[in-house]
Amino acid sequence: MSEYVPYFQKSPELIAKFKAINRRPGQKTRLQEDEELRAQIDSIENIPLVHSSEYGSIIINAIETGRPARFNGNVKNNGLITNLPQGCCVEVPCLADRKESIRVM
Repeated sequence: MSEYVPYFQKSPELIAKFKAINRRPGQKTRLQEDEELRAQIDSIENIPLVHSSEYGSIIINAIETGRPARFNGNVKNNGLITNLPQGCCVEVPCLADRKESIRVM
């Protein structure tokens, strides 16, 4: 969970406890990222806005603006994949828009 919601790691003790270390060579550590963010906040320069690859903002934007967005989502298997148990979680193509919020494609 800590990997997906880094704000959960609020102190150096929690970062050490959950071993928030580099996952790949050349990747910044959580502590390095925090230092950079603190420097940006303390600076008078504008903070650059860069879109991440997370689906949450894309889905919200599609529902709010009506501009459709396709993504792969985890949903309950209600006959979508016939050779897997009914009710299990499956990842399938989904579409988000204002009209029907989110639907399986």
